[in-house]
Amino acid sequence: MKRLIEKWKKLNKFARISICIVLGITAYRCADFFPHTYMWLTHHPQMYNAELEPEFPSWFNVNFGSLEGPDTNKNGIRDDVEIYMNREFEDLGEGEIAILHQYARMIQNRLKYPVGHEYSKKHWEERKHLYACIFILADIKATASSRANYKFMNKDREFVFRKVINSLSRDLREARFMRQFSGHSTMSDSSFWNFVHLEEQCHFSKNYSDTLRKDFFIKKKKAFGKYGKRFYDSYERKYGKSKRYLYEDYID
Repeated sequence: MKRLIEKWKKLNKFARISICIVLGITAYRCADFFPHTYMWLTHHPQMYNAELEPEFPSWFNVNFGSLEGPDTNKNGIRDDVEIYMNREFEDLGEGEIAILHQYARMIQNRLKYPVGHEYSKKHWEERKHLYACIFILADIKATASSRANYKFMNKDREFVFRKVINSLSRDLREARFMRQFSGHSTMSDSSFWNFVHLEEQCHFSKNYSDTLRKDFFIKKKKAFGKYGKRFYDSYERKYGKSKRYLYEDYID
């Protein structure tokens, strides 16, 4: 140990800084090596949502392959991230899980597509709809002491983000992709439209969507009063009548 200290003292300032940088980068890149490898050695695929989850990929496969990483079941979520999510969120409700899976796919796509790709416009629309879905659930689950806001599920989303963006190269790629949206707004233009399209935009099941819609339409009917038909006429002029069957029973 003393010899190492003596050798360290003999190094010039540049050499010391270089060694520290190399060690720092190595430590950052390998921080999750042991927990990841433990998961790889002990994992046995289980059934989730009537589907068998993939094999847990090795740390080297995740970190030394492409930025997107392995996705053997082609569901848009990296295999290790999917398995971590299955374990972490097994007690969450259907709506929350659907949103988190959608969020994971969205983050994954930031690594898949380069800046300026034609997907970029679609990505921002997906992001707007995602936040609309989050706000819908936040509003439903809000209490007198917990106001609905965009921080709903913030810790869960942070967990997913850190599992997907688990290296410096992924962090830089994701940041570069998102810089192209500087100044954009995530606000959606119609909360009513979002409720009409819950299955497509939030990826909720039909039964769950119908339950949410029923409560929402009942509240809207009371709020609109005698002006309800005027609202629906205005809405249909902008968005059409293809989804009228969902809310026609609530039009006075």
